[in-house]
Amino acid sequence: MVKRSTIGNAKTVKAIWAFKRKLRPDGSLLKHKARLNAHGGMQIYGESYWDTYAPVVNWISIRMMLTLSVIHSLYTTSIDFTLAFPQADVDATIYMEIPMGCQAPEGDYVCLLLKNLYCLKQAAKTWFEHLRDTLIKNSDEGGYGFTQSAIDPCIFYKDGIILISWVDDCLIFAKSKSYADDLIKNLQSSFTLTEEEDVSAYLGVEVNVDGDSDTVSLTQPYLIKRIIDAMGPAISDANTKSTPAVYKEILHKDEDGPERKQDWHYRSLIGMLNYLAASTRPDILYAVHQCARFSANPKLQHERALKRIVRYLKSTMDKGIILRPDPNDGIKCYVDADFAGGYSDETKDDPVSVHSRTGYVIIYYGCPVLWVSKLQTEISLSTVEAEYVALSTSMRDLIPFIDQVHELSNVLGEMTPDVKLHCTLFEDNNGALELATKPRYRPRTKHIAIKYHHFRERVQNGLIKVLPIDTREKLADQFTKGLMAGTFEYLRFKLLGW
Repeated sequence: MVKRSTIGNAKTVKAIWAFKRKLRPDGSLLKHKARLNAHGGMQIYGESYWDTYAPVVNWISIRMMLTLSVIHSLYTTSIDFTLAFPQADVDATIYMEIPMGCQAPEGDYVCLLLKNLYCLKQAAKTWFEHLRDTLIKNSDEGGYGFTQSAIDPCIFYKDGIILISWVDDCLIFAKSKSYADDLIKNLQSSFTLTEEEDVSAYLGVEVNVDGDSDTVSLTQPYLIKRIIDAMGPAISDANTKSTPAVYKEILHKDEDGPERKQDWHYRSLIGMLNYLAASTRPDILYAVHQCARFSANPKLQHERALKRIVRYLKSTMDKGIILRPDPNDGIKCYVDADFAGGYSDETKDDPVSVHSRTGYVIIYYGCPVLWVSKLQTEISLSTVEAEYVALSTSMRDLIPFIDQVHELSNVLGEMTPDVKLHCTLFEDNNGALELATKPRYRPRTKHIAIKYHHFRERVQNGLIKVLPIDTREKLADQFTKGLMAGTFEYLRFKLLGW
């Protein structure tokens, strides 16, 4: 505490108490928490904070490591840093008012922050830099000698151990339990942390490892229950659906259409569904993305589409991803595009309706690790161009992923002795296939921007093979359009295992 008269013209921020009931993924009470926060909204840019960005690990990295943990029988555990942010020193001079309920000496005093409090603008960034610097320093400097990944900054490697960081939660993958135990014991000399012993509650996802069948299942039944409960009676008494989207139905703005009938919070549900689709339920990705586009002004047709997704989830609450790693399968990528699928007489005045949709999924050792469904940013003039743009877009994720697998093999070669990397990309459009594998001047494709040709060198060098595939076997088809129940269930089984 310092006297207010000594801080000159410096501004102070308020102190805020936050009280929370922290729940387990199943909704049961874990503990009560009381936390003192600083009012970051009162900070001034350039005086008490600068950059605020802090990286978080990609889901593709988490699923890749879960796949490798089964193939190489790695020991897996998770740790949680207790009051993580205040374990780092604050990186600026910040004054805070005396918190409510705290006693101060007689006189006008304020707090000078020494530690990094929650809710400061730069709190997450300051914590990550503290964790990173401690991990990568050599042991004689008080660190642990980890190597930070060049592809994903939240992955750290060291002597048969991989540590993945998501803010204050970390996953540890080790050659044996003794490696992980030694690391945790050493970390406890620098940090206050607890070991969670398993990864079942990591990021709200239930992770079940079956050693007998060598499978890992990822599910979020309690998030789905929250979504259903948020809709209330509108969905609890409704019938279930076999698909999340109506066959070939494309949503549009419908500004003059009928208003919504229900009062549940549309955007809140979209947020939960987006997290669910990105984490464990790629089968709803296309349908969720369609609904998310109209969150600013949802109409009755968007409400009905969202209800259909939840009615589909109602019948598949306990389902998710089943990872069955196959060491001989390498890396595969399935790509699809829907050429100007939203264009019709009704939407011809909307320029977005002629944008094609890109969908792709990256498979690693037979396990899906990344899936995408999004509109293309530029207008394609033909099915060939739409498919080629989708193929090129998928390469922007595929190539860094290949580099990440190479990095893993180089850094931990003794841990992954049988990694054999080969990448195959499947495309069902012959024109796009020829354009990718036999580049030459064509009058009808000469206008395609150079930025979409960035991957050709790797194809010509044989690092990536682009092969044709029967449309019926293309897993990415479910990310570009609504499918009939039979086709959807077949592709879902091929992708998710159920």
